[in-house]
Amino acid sequence: MKTDDIYSVTKSFIEKMHFKCAWQVVYLEQYSMVEIKLQFNLPNPSEDYYEDVRGNLLKHNPVLYQVSILIYQANIPMSNQENYLVCFPVKREEGMEFGKLYAIIKYLKNISSSVPIQWEEFKADGQSKDFKVEWDQAVLDHMVQNLKERQRYSKTRLHFVSQTMDNLRSQGVIV
Repeated sequence: MKTDDIYSVTKSFIEKMHFKCAWQVVYLEQYSMVEIKLQFNLPNPSEDYYEDVRGNLLKHNPVLYQVSILIYQANIPMSNQENYLVCFPVKREEGMEFGKLYAIIKYLKNISSSVPIQWEEFKADGQSKDFKVEWDQAVLDHMVQNLKERQRYSKTRLHFVSQTMDNLRSQGVIV
């Protein structure tokens, strides 16, 4: 595992934390983006209709529910942020601190563990047809602070690694 590679470290964290859902980590090298997708099969034995984030009505059993987060290079314009639970811009020169990425993945693990419970509460409520998982930035900030207080927060910088772009930079083709 490269210690400076956002993609590899993200994938390693998720593998080690044993998420109890289907997951995928995608590195879009040409855009310097890492997308983390979590997919849940939520029981719907009565085959009620539910609306997904795109407005589609679902009547499946189980209901497929997906949550995605995005870590992206800050200078790239983002027009579809509403498709993500949360987006984290990363400045190319500064990168992202290892401790912050750890806290993000740990919080995402907590969220993923709570999805089945939230789903059951949502179905029991019966008032809404729009099931949505929320990201609470204050919880992430608290986790980061906790890691720092326990001296478990690493400030080691992680970056987007691109063999193609690095080769072009070294040849002076791009800056």
